[in-house]
Amino acid sequence: SVASGEDHWCGVTADAELLCWSASANNGVYGEAAVPSDAKYNFVSAGGNHACALANDRSIRCYGRSDADQLDYPLGTGFAEVASADRYSCALRDAGSIECWGTATLGETTPPSGNSFVAISTGYDHACGLSVDQSITCWGSDAYGQSATQTGTYIAVSAGNRHTCAIRTNGTVACWGDNEFFQADAPPGSGYVQIDAGKDSTCAVRSNGAIVCWGDNTNGQTNKPTTKNFTSVSVGETHACALRNDDAIICWGQGGFSQTIVPAGA
Repeated sequence: SVASGEDHWCGVTADAELLCWSASANNGVYGEAAVPSDAKYNFVSAGGNHACALANDRSIRCYGRSDADQLDYPLGTGFAEVASADRYSCALRDAGSIECWGTATLGETTPPSGNSFVAISTGYDHACGLSVDQSITCWGSDAYGQSATQTGTYIAVSAGNRHTCAIRTNGTVACWGDNEFFQADAPPGSGYVQIDAGKDSTCAVRSNGAIVCWGDNTNGQTNKPTTKNFTSVSVGETHACALRNDDAIICWGQGGFSQTIVPAGA
């Protein structure tokens, strides 16, 4: 997997090791690239200046900036997914409930109760969950309509900065919230299988392996590769990275903090 943070990226290698590269040299400004090595991992999510990873024993590790309690992650096992945002993170338990930690002022760390969730996504100051009945519930800020109630059924949801995008069960894309940079103008067609909303742009992968991006392109972050051999994509603030079907990582957009320079072995 590959995940985008504010100015760093993280991934899980084929041998279940964490690998991060960052702004600044060595381990980044706040240690966001100083990955823990005490376990094997299967998933990682990069936040503002911190990241959280899911170990093979279904426990969580977080590292990096801690000024807003970003590293006060829950202990124990039984977690299915973790999602990190600017100053907070949320985790999905195997039983379907959501637990969040960090600092929030708009309710983004107060998820709905219940055990019906199968996936989660965290944005800047709002978050969304996909329920077992394939409905979407969002919480936190709704200043731009990014947490507005949606109808229909979905297979994936991604919370961005001030917008949200999702894939319907028929393979089409729906977006809502802020549209200043046309980041909520969902692309036409169907066959979408994975989606990631960034700051003011979004990218999605189609079933044929092609990537489609839309929204702000000030830094070339929507100038995606033209080949059709990708399995997932992750969008940051001014850049994006994608995982090819041969497990290689390709990045594009602004690389002022070396975000687009993929280290050897990634």
